[in-house]
Amino acid sequence: MPLIHFCRLSRSVQDRASRATPAPGASTRVGSAVAILAAFLASDRAAIAQSDCFVADPAISVGARPLSLASSDLDGDGDLDLVTANYDGHDVSVLLQQASGAFSPPVSYVLGFRATSVATGDLDGDGRPDLAVTQENNNSVRVLLNQGNGTFTLGASSATGASPEGVAAGDLDADGDLDLVVANYSGNSISVLLNLGNGTFATQVAYAAGFGPVFIAIADLDGDVDPDVLVGNAAGGSMQMLRNAGNGSFAAAVPNIAFGDQWCLAISDLDGDGDADVAGAGYGQDHVPVFLNHGDGTFATAVTYPTGVGPRWVAAEDLDGDGDMDLATAN
Repeated sequence: MPLIHFCRLSRSVQDRASRATPAPGASTRVGSAVAILAAFLASDRAAIAQSDCFVADPAISVGARPLSLASSDLDGDGDLDLVTANYDGHDVSVLLQQASGAFSPPVSYVLGFRATSVATGDLDGDGRPDLAVTQENNNSVRVLLNQGNGTFTLGASSATGASPEGVAAGDLDADGDLDLVVANYSGNSISVLLNLGNGTFATQVAYAAGFGPVFIAIADLDGDVDPDVLVGNAAGGSMQMLRNAGNGSFAAAVPNIAFGDQWCLAISDLDGDGDADVAGAGYGQDHVPVFLNHGDGTFATAVTYPTGVGPRWVAAEDLDGDGDMDLATAN
């Protein structure tokens, strides 16, 4: 039975974090983002390494072969809920968090196609987080609209490039609604889909993006306020950045930043200088490369840090409550 595993911070670490003085703008809630480390489980079992910092909760059953996981307050009760994209199940699983911190049994929403990635965000402008799910064998991204209580109805499906693997949501054209960008593995491209304001999208605009793009993220990387796009290429062994012109159109990808297969990228200010830095994870390497931003969207030579075998996912979060962003990997 496919499972996801959830690790929470131990009480001792939570107590230390609660006593720490947070950095300006930092969240005072510690540990909620740790759930992301359960993502990218491609088998039916996962081993949980325990230390004095984390304790493992019981595993949670979801659909078959979950490849991606996202967290958001889906039912509006103030708690973070979970959703997984299930490749072999051709569906997504929604798990609502209860007041106790436990999760309700998953509710499945059948898509009919292989689900490879899921992103959350208010796509139709009603203030509720919706879902966007890439469908690999249909070359499309499907929207699921939130009914306000954490239940969903199927929304529009939009064409993408070949074999969409990753999806991210952000306001790319500065019109106040969330747009989508998709990484197309076989198409060696990304698809930009601008929101029409109601959860439906304009026809995709494709941009070349290296070989085998699988992961995509949105952030202002060059300091001009406009959200740029960062792509992790699995087959090309690189990451690439596409600069936003300010209206949701993008310049050609900057020259490859080569450093092994990048299955996942985490964007955060890792050195405290106000710029968006990048940490990567590649399945064929036993370390994470950290690229520090010069402030203009160019990056210093990577510094590597050892991890477990085959890191597939990386997340950045202030895990010890000291105001600095830490890194954790799923291997």
